[in-house]
Amino acid sequence: MNWKSLLVLALAAGPANAEETPIVFLAGAYDLGYAQTACERVLSKDSGSAAASECRSFPDPHSLGRALETKVISALAAEPRCQGVRVLRDPHPSEHDDAVVLQDNVALKDKTPYWSLQLDAEPGSKLFGWTLFAHKAGVDSPVETIVNGAGTAEQSATQICIDVKASTAEVHRP
Repeated sequence: MNWKSLLVLALAAGPANAEETPIVFLAGAYDLGYAQTACERVLSKDSGSAAASECRSFPDPHSLGRALETKVISALAAEPRCQGVRVLRDPHPSEHDDAVVLQDNVALKDKTPYWSLQLDAEPGSKLFGWTLFAHKAGVDSPVETIVNGAGTAEQSATQICIDVKASTAEVHRP
């Protein structure tokens, strides 16, 4: 299943009113950059490790980050607590074919409070770290860090949705 199909699954349920719908953007530029740095670090230290093998199994290090994003999107779509949470992917700047998606995301962020989710890939492990930032509409920089966590995609999806839904009233305040 490709990432666009997974996004449709993640968006299938929830309130019709965008103001009531928590929105989480996967931070593609961060996620892919972090994966690249993690693979460079691993490959420079121990080229025979499981982590190094995982990095080499992808055509480029960005693909490791994209694979982690896809796992998280799938886990968010499958998690019942995530019903009503809208999940969108911000493309990496190198993904020129997604320029329209990026423009649409910027327009949505400009008028709606949202969360930015950063994923910290750990090559060779099913566990990864993540950080969730709250943003007010029209503001590019984080308002505050809502939560940091770590776990599998499924564990992380559960905690992310609990925190996003519990914090919606805070972010929607004027």
